[in-house]
Amino acid sequence: MVRLEGESARDRGRRDRFVGRVAIVTGASREPSIGRSTAMQLGCEGASVVINGREEQPLRATEGALRDEGIAV
Repeated sequence: MVRLEGESARDRGRRDRFVGRVAIVTGASREPSIGRSTAMQLGCEGASVVINGREEQPLRATEGALRDEGIAV
């Protein structure tokens, strides 16, 4: 595991809290939205994230944002 500057042991544990798990998040296509924020947080904590939304283009933008953060979508 890579240690980030100023990161506590508690923070490191949170990054890996959902490793090996899959999160399904609805309503993740809009920015800002609770769904998109939830998908980002779960992904940052190690989950692979499945997202859905009503419109393709905003959903693809969310997918790109998650992938840019290194989150498996």
